[in-house]
Amino acid sequence: MNCQDLGLQWTQAIHAKNKILFVLCAQGVCTMTTAFLHFFFLASFCWVLTEAWQSYMAVTGKIRTRLIRKRFLCLGWGLPALVVAISMGFTKAKGYGTSNYCWLSLEGGLLYAFVGPAAAVVL
Repeated sequence: MNCQDLGLQWTQAIHAKNKILFVLCAQGVCTMTTAFLHFFFLASFCWVLTEAWQSYMAVTGKIRTRLIRKRFLCLGWGLPALVVAISMGFTKAKGYGTSNYCWLSLEGGLLYAFVGPAAAVVL
């Protein structure tokens, strides 16, 4: 075995290590992207709910701006954050992203962590 063969083996080992790191990094990016998508899609549904609630209160004449603003902020940003945190905690981020796409996995029922709250807002 000469120095050229050792250099080639070392280069191949570095390339394999970088490929593994890239795959792990890509999986981490996919998981993070899925978590952000989950959060922001739920937040958009929750903000639609707050708009509907505000419209109802404007029609009925029961508007209290300071108290309602805090509740709207908690509902619009806090509820989606809570749902995402709980679902990531229970699944240990296993269902966040698959090998084909960066969205909630269909196996294990994790998709219901999005469909359930979204359906509750729509209904």
